[in-house]
Amino acid sequence: MKLVKWTDHDGYKHLSWLKDNEPETNAKNGLSHDPPDVNRIDWEQVKRELHNAMVDKELQSWDDIQKHQTALTSITASVIKKYLVFLFREGEIK
Repeated sequence: MKLVKWTDHDGYKHLSWLKDNEPETNAKNGLSHDPPDVNRIDWEQVKRELHNAMVDKELQSWDDIQKHQTALTSITASVIKKYLVFLFREGEIK
């Protein structure tokens, strides 16, 4: 078996398993090996949490971001990470 990376017509990259003797052009018909579907994340909730975290850290302007360079990175990482971790863990449980 070989793992093949391919891109669909919407520009999304995918991973698929194919038999060693199959051409890579059959990748879309192979066994999917993609990460969890991020469309399952409640993006309205993510936006609300990001907004509230920026307010809590008093990040309202470009000047604020320049003064507190790590704040935005830590906010986005902490908010989005928990949703991604949930999706990965949920996939392992099934």
